[in-house]
Amino acid sequence: MIHPATGVFDSPAAVLAWAFRRGPTGNLLFQVLLWGEMKKSGKTYIAALLVLWWAFTNPDTEIINAANDLEQSVGRVFRTVVALIKRNPALAASAKILATEVRLSNGTVISAIASVAAVVRPVTFEMR
Repeated sequence: MIHPATGVFDSPAAVLAWAFRRGPTGNLLFQVLLWGEMKKSGKTYIAALLVLWWAFTNPDTEIINAANDLEQSVGRVFRTVVALIKRNPALAASAKILATEVRLSNGTVISAIASVAAVVRPVTFEMR
């Protein structure tokens, strides 16, 4: 799992096994996973596989793929998710693909959104 000479994980599978550990109550130990690698190393593909794995194994969940704008959000991971579903008849039978959303028969929804859709102004209330 961890390479003895370098002290780092020896494979992406080892990182994922460590990152998706569950505690005594069954909850994931980590709520956020930050993944970084060099260019052209398969980050998009791994992210798409993780989205699909989570979507099909955890019914009635919402998975949000957010980026600075909608074009970026749809452009990589979401597009790869859609392509993988379309190329797998078993997955395609359980999915309805829309422009920015995939709805699965198990109740899970995968959405692509722009994370900076609008500026929100704070509201101040004066209590007397």
